[in-house]
Amino acid sequence: MGGRIQLEVTERYDPAPGTQFISVKSARTPSFASRTWQQRLVSETIAYSAPPTKATEAQDENGNVILTERWDRPAARVEIVRKIVVQSEAALSPLTSQAPYPLAAVSAETARFLRGTSMTQRDDPRIKELAQSLTAGARTEWQAVTAILNHVVDRLHYQHDPPGHDAITALGGVVNCQGYSHLSLALLRAAGIPARFAVGISLSKAWRVRLTDGSLTFKMGQGRHAWIEVFYPDIGWVPYDPQTSHLFVSIYHVRQAVGLDVNEVVGTIVGAPSLPAMNESIAGDGADETFGLTTVRQAKAPRNYVVSSPVTETAPVVVPPPPVTPTPPTPPPIVLRRQDLTKLVEFGNVEFPASLRIFTAGEAAEGGTARRAGRTFVVETADYATGREELAQAFRADEPMVLSQVSLALQKFGGQTGELWLEIFADKDRKPGARIAESRRIPVSALLARGGYRWVIFDVAPDAQGLLLQPGRYWAVLRSSGDGIFNWYFSLGNAFGEPDDSRSSPRGAGDWSNILNYRFNFRVTGLAKP
Repeated sequence: MGGRIQLEVTERYDPAPGTQFISVKSARTPSFASRTWQQRLVSETIAYSAPPTKATEAQDENGNVILTERWDRPAARVEIVRKIVVQSEAALSPLTSQAPYPLAAVSAETARFLRGTSMTQRDDPRIKELAQSLTAGARTEWQAVTAILNHVVDRLHYQHDPPGHDAITALGGVVNCQGYSHLSLALLRAAGIPARFAVGISLSKAWRVRLTDGSLTFKMGQGRHAWIEVFYPDIGWVPYDPQTSHLFVSIYHVRQAVGLDVNEVVGTIVGAPSLPAMNESIAGDGADETFGLTTVRQAKAPRNYVVSSPVTETAPVVVPPPPVTPTPPTPPPIVLRRQDLTKLVEFGNVEFPASLRIFTAGEAAEGGTARRAGRTFVVETADYATGREELAQAFRADEPMVLSQVSLALQKFGGQTGELWLEIFADKDRKPGARIAESRRIPVSALLARGGYRWVIFDVAPDAQGLLLQPGRYWAVLRSSGDGIFNWYFSLGNAFGEPDDSRSSPRGAGDWSNILNYRFNFRVTGLAKP
């Protein structure tokens, strides 16, 4: 996997009257090389609407080059355009590691990344107990790391703007990329494994891995992103994205800085006496991309989909036999009577942002004479829903129900002709099977392109009687005609349901063998028994 990645980051700061200064702090993009992933900086240029009064560069204790730009008494908008080009390569050749677990002593420079912080509370009893239980059977470092990160990807659920980003809050199970990274770091450090926080920019470009019976598509949001790097004494620092990949990250990650946690590496904006109005947009694309990823083995853990470089260990590995699970008795069939179903029920993957908050709330700085804000890691995550690929989302009825509506989180970008509608399918072999219903069709012209994502409601039973569903798994497939341009919002990772609940097919082909490693936002409405 390789390619040339081009980014254009545009920042706009509109000062309030009487602003004394605006200061912007950010990391310069470095080159970086590991055994599995390399990033070579080709170019990095900066253009200003007005040159800064002062610009300085300094290296911090983590080796990051930090650029600080300051404008004194700005009278008009300050616009900064940063253009970055990197050549990236992910080489998933087999690795051999002899690192035992527990680890032997490491250098003082590396041992720094065993420390706990306010975001990675490695000494908290809950973290220590969990780390100990997860690594109890590990004999090599790779086994210990894999056990911890498998737990993280299966335990956590993505939310674009969760209540907190530290490891303890992440134990509650709702996080974005910061929470995935901070909990991973806290557990690894509690287990005696050096690990550090990595920050950069991800592109919203899909990459695909061939499976024995289909394919698996990974995709991130476009914007600020966080992941981690783990130290192996015989391999060095190796990147992991706790959401998607072990021992490497995709070429659509652009690495900019590393540190103990987000507080050491996040870019900040300071204004005095108040913050300016702020906006940031990130455009990016890839060129000369090459892919050739095919699975050579599929493991039973984790439950969710993660891609890893293969590892050969010299230490013996003891694999316990799988537990024997008795087959439960077949329950009697449930008799479904429409008149018994009177309670309104709604469920689905319903959390999505109408708008994106890309800067933190301001806080006091400079002894109270200024205000400081940081960049967040909130990104837009959506798929083009009316293009060459058709999209399907599974849902499960846990009890008999009358299905009346399915709503999708859509945004219209253009078009006036044609229609949108849903088709409901029964499940067959964990894919859409037989079609059982079609929703009322919505004219594209009836939907407004007004910005932001909103619920578009599809009436599944136009006769108002509803569709009778027995308990089971079903699929909603979005269909379209005409020239409408729509995106369907999704949550990264396993935010809801099962690991293979989202799939795509070439338009009109009916081949649903491609699994999507994310969950579309949807809402099912109907009636169930009180």
